[in-house]
Amino acid sequence: MGSGTYYPAVAGDDGYWVSGIALIDNALNLYIGNNGAGYNSFIRFANVTIPAGATITSAFIRFTSYSSKSGVTVNAACYFNDADDASVPADQDAADALALTTGVAWNALGAWTDGSTYDTPSLVSDLQEVIDRGGWATGQAIMALAKDNSSTASAYRLPSAIEQASGNEKAELHVEWTWVDPNVAATTATLTITPNAATVYVDLTVSPSVVALTITANAAAVTWGKVVSAATATLTITPNAATISYDLDITAATAAKTITANAATISWDLDITATTATLTIAAYDAAIWDGAEWTAWITANAKKLTKLYYFVLTGSADSETDATIPISSWQTRRKDGDPTYLSVVIPGTSYEATVAARTNGDMQINMAYVVDGVEQKRETIVEVDYEEMRVDEGGKSQSITLTGHRTESFTPKTIALQDVVYKRDDDGDLAFRCATPDLFLNPGDTATYDGDEITVKGIVIIVSANNDGSVQSSMEVEEVDA
Repeated sequence: MGSGTYYPAVAGDDGYWVSGIALIDNALNLYIGNNGAGYNSFIRFANVTIPAGATITSAFIRFTSYSSKSGVTVNAACYFNDADDASVPADQDAADALALTTGVAWNALGAWTDGSTYDTPSLVSDLQEVIDRGGWATGQAIMALAKDNSSTASAYRLPSAIEQASGNEKAELHVEWTWVDPNVAATTATLTITPNAATVYVDLTVSPSVVALTITANAAAVTWGKVVSAATATLTITPNAATISYDLDITAATAAKTITANAATISWDLDITATTATLTIAAYDAAIWDGAEWTAWITANAKKLTKLYYFVLTGSADSETDATIPISSWQTRRKDGDPTYLSVVIPGTSYEATVAARTNGDMQINMAYVVDGVEQKRETIVEVDYEEMRVDEGGKSQSITLTGHRTESFTPKTIALQDVVYKRDDDGDLAFRCATPDLFLNPGDTATYDGDEITVKGIVIIVSANNDGSVQSSMEVEEVDA
């Protein structure tokens, strides 16, 4: 049994359109129903971690009402984009042309009250259509659509968009599923991946008396956890074999790990425990850069880590102590050769005097990793000069926004991107979206992923808090200026 709640990740991941007129993706609300014409809405949920082959047992979308509406009759039809890794439409024509699942009727919506939540009918069958696609893989994006279905004139409801209330009222996709882990257990077992074989993903466990795992030339990626435990065990990667990533463990009386010339990257943790063990890397050995050890540790412990973000406004330049201030969201834009930009949003106005006393301070975003309640690693991932404070006081909320810039220089290195949920190819210029910021990635670095390699020109990170206290984050990495 598995479950998850998923959200739109960044501004532009939700919006609405009217066929033949316009598409809007930066408003505070979405539309369901008829407001002089039939309105349709879309919501893209990033990094949906439902494994391929799962059986969906529960699925629905929860909306928060942007304002009170009671006009009748509001009828809608709910769909998912019938695609492996959904992307937002560029305009209303592209939205109208989206391939759709079968659809579920959502008719005669009752009155909505500002700030209250409302759930769609069950979307199990339609979501199953997406998960059953041959190209679906865990971590891809899913896009839902609510289209007008003959609502009466001036009868509509207004769900909040991601831009409303600093993202605290965005749509939520709630899913539960069942899934069987593909394990192999036998007296004698072999797993052989032949040339150009397809990806083996998620957990692969082989535990027999005699076992061999062989990956032949040009075999595809083997990812996540590989565990081989046997009296006699071998792992052989032949020339030009694909990437082995994350954890690789070999425990045997006699164990050997050999990487031949021009073999692909071996990343993160590599553990070999044996009476006799060898690790040999032939020609074209890779470089180890500063921070690689911690990056390896972070990845090896990914399943039990809690990620925390802290905002610090330094005070030494104003003869004050450093102030750690709670924030509801932050975003940064880092560019090769240009000043880094940072913006943070502080809920309420109680820290106005604290900020005013540190006008010469530095704005820092620290990222920390916690295991079993104990902080293991903290790193400053963004630091700029504080420049401006803006105080917003409205009917629903109050907040302080701080902004700043700083020009920095870095020593280039090569980093393999992790938690990639989206790739874009714009006429040869590549960009990647990752679900989690990287502690060590800087402009000017070389970033690699799935056979691609780019020089990082721009990095955009957006982090916001959800209503349940969890954190929603994304990192855009581009080889052109962000």
